[in-house]
Amino acid sequence: MRRGLALVRRLAEVRERLARRALADAVVALGESEGRVAELAARAEARRERLAAEAARGAHAGAMALAYRHVAAVEQAGRREEIVCGDLGRVAGEREGRWRDARRTLKGLDLVLARRAERERRRRERAEQRAVDDLVNSWGNPDATR
Repeated sequence: MRRGLALVRRLAEVRERLARRALADAVVALGESEGRVAELAARAEARRERLAAEAARGAHAGAMALAYRHVAAVEQAGRREEIVCGDLGRVAGEREGRWRDARRTLKGLDLVLARRAERERRRRERAEQRAVDDLVNSWGNPDATR
């Protein structure tokens, strides 16, 4: 039984490690997506500022229309990336929940194994003490040796 529980614990440890890696991957992907959202927003804002300056100088209307379509495309890409970012946030939350469950299971198994080891240690100590007591009692009792 002891060996079987140790194997279950090792399996739980592997599951916890895999869940932790999956969570780390999701967090990295989320961070990258958030970076892309920020980058696209900054690009669109910088382009709008340049367009405002060009419009103030009297830029050609056709060029301005093309530039504004480019800004709209960058903003659309930013909105799509925000959706991806939201999805990745949900995935990261789900993976965190799985990792927490796996960690809780592993800690529970560790506690059970520690309690079993302590019980076994106490049982051995009692057996050793009984053996010593029996030996001491047999020395003090001359009838016990016959």
